[in-house]
Amino acid sequence: MVCFGNSVGIRIRPGNPEGRNYVMLLSEHDNLCVHNYCFTGNMIESVSQNADLILQKNADVVILQFGIVELCSRSTSRNVYDYLNYTVKRRPLGHFIQKVGLFLESKLRTPLVNFRFKSSWYHPNRFAAELEKTIRSICLNSSAQVICLGVNTPSQRIEKQLPGSVNRVRKIHSVMQSICSNWEQCTYIDVTDIQPELIPDGIHYNEEGHKVIYERILKQLVN
Repeated sequence: MVCFGNSVGIRIRPGNPEGRNYVMLLSEHDNLCVHNYCFTGNMIESVSQNADLILQKNADVVILQFGIVELCSRSTSRNVYDYLNYTVKRRPLGHFIQKVGLFLESKLRTPLVNFRFKSSWYHPNRFAAELEKTIRSICLNSSAQVICLGVNTPSQRIEKQLPGSVNRVRKIHSVMQSICSNWEQCTYIDVTDIQPELIPDGIHYNEEGHKVIYERILKQLVN
């Protein structure tokens, strides 16, 4: 079994070094061998543009957990975000620009989101197309069971900072469910009923939230 996705498949809120996310819980279950390929900021294009990355794992179950990074409203373009957060700075000027840029972004985040017309890094149609492309490739080229996790609805705290995010995420649920229903090998797991207290920072699950996801995945595996 393999899991591809973003930080929702890794982080536990509030931070707990001894906590277990849903992938860890699955790996502790008898007869399950699970590999976690989730990482912070990961987007669907990482697998949709290179489906072999999944197929070469030769897994019997593939968990896909994308959407929140692509669909939340953003204060900057992706290139600017990557430069400020990830690009290695080798000169003092680069470090200065990074420091000032991150400071200004944190202080002007909501006005910048509104200035960019509350746009996200992915249009919902693009996200749906990339997800469908990924699922199609897995189903046509392997016998793996595909489990697609829904996108956590951002909290009002996130919506206040990144206006437009909640509405965009809410609209994508039915689209994702429809895509999954086209493939017998694919199952969609709805997360819209998960209580806000299980997602304390508005994006990531706490330990109890991860346990809920673990139990829903396990139920599909048993079925």
